[in-house]
Amino acid sequence: MMKISIVALLILTTVNFSYGQSRHLNLGVKNSGICFGNSSCHNGLRLNIWDENVKEINGMNLSVRSYSKIFNGISIAVLADASDISNGISFAGLGIGGTKRNGIGIGGISVDCDTLNGLFFGGLGVAGRTPKMPIKVINGAAAGLLAVGAEKISGVMISPIWVYSNKQYGVSIAGFNKTENLHGVQFGLLNYAGNNRKLFRWLPLINFNFSKQSDNNLNK
Repeated sequence: MMKISIVALLILTTVNFSYGQSRHLNLGVKNSGICFGNSSCHNGLRLNIWDENVKEINGMNLSVRSYSKIFNGISIAVLADASDISNGISFAGLGIGGTKRNGIGIGGISVDCDTLNGLFFGGLGVAGRTPKMPIKVINGAAAGLLAVGAEKISGVMISPIWVYSNKQYGVSIAGFNKTENLHGVQFGLLNYAGNNRKLFRWLPLINFNFSKQSDNNLNK
């Protein structure tokens, strides 16, 4: 197994540095099989150092920096996975980004994507770079050590420190939970729901709202 890994690494390094990132070696038929290098489209197993200008990958991709406009399958990135649209499973040593992700994503430090559908974990958080630049939507389940946050969250969100959103559907569990429009339950040391009546906006331990009224922050 070790010999196979060493040979694969030597081939990959040779392809990348001898031919450049625009070239690749494919062991298979057309765009299918086992690929070493920066192919723009591939079906099967693909190994590369730094993905650039990749259109579509279907299968398994191993790289330092993973990127594709459309990705379907399993992606393992040493540093980051920045694919635009991803369907499947993604692992990244530092972070996961992109536009839309469906499936499972695990980022060593963070997960920051416009739309997340599925199960996601970020070492520090599943959230935008700042609360003013949040993820748009999280549907499913998400967890982070410091924060989980989005414009809209639906499902189960867990963080020891902070869970925040503009609209929340489902359950959030954190030291501090904050949402402007709650349609579910918050569990934490302190919980804020902007659409509750004034006396019940800030509550310890648990806060909830199951009303079907329109979202607003003006309830008295």
